[in-house]
Amino acid sequence: MAGGKDGSVSVLPFPAASAGIGASLAGLAERHTGEIAHASWFAATLEPLTLADQADAVSVLHGFHHQPLSIRAVDSWSQAKSLLTGSSWSIAWWDGEEAERRRLAALAEARHGSTPMLEALTRITEVASDTVHGAASIALARTGLADPGLSRAAAGAATESCYRAGLVEAAGLDSSHPFATRHRLFLGGRWPLGVIGDAYWVV
Repeated sequence: MAGGKDGSVSVLPFPAASAGIGASLAGLAERHTGEIAHASWFAATLEPLTLADQADAVSVLHGFHHQPLSIRAVDSWSQAKSLLTGSSWSIAWWDGEEAERRRLAALAEARHGSTPMLEALTRITEVASDTVHGAASIALARTGLADPGLSRAAAGAATESCYRAGLVEAAGLDSSHPFATRHRLFLGGRWPLGVIGDAYWVV
């Protein structure tokens, strides 16, 4: 995606993966579900950002050809909820992400056919959903908080990230794609909220 002066974003091509990656949808689903099972979901939330976290967040912005923004850590669940329910979301950012998701889906469908692609991605999202909901509740409970709505939002975001990471590979693109880069933040125990106001926020 490229950023215009009006804040709009447009899709730009990303590099293709090497030959053979994504050719087997069964193998793709197996790799991603195995990764889901071993990830540290939400284990690092509310902790100071590491250099690797910051680098991945910068790479997400760069991958979408977005203007540079500060990378900020969310330091409480109440702050996370405030950001999520506030009015400072970047509509251009989220519209751009959705446009890119549709582009990848078209690429993946052209490579594999609609039904096989959907079956593989459904398998990934089912395993993700079963795994991350409990992890999100546990993360909130560590701070003495029980907020079913917030834990559902966290789990939903993580599940969607698993879907998009699988979609990147199914489309024949590599791990430099920003959907894959952002997914690394989730796998490392974070919850990247995205562009809100003048910053890219990470729980």
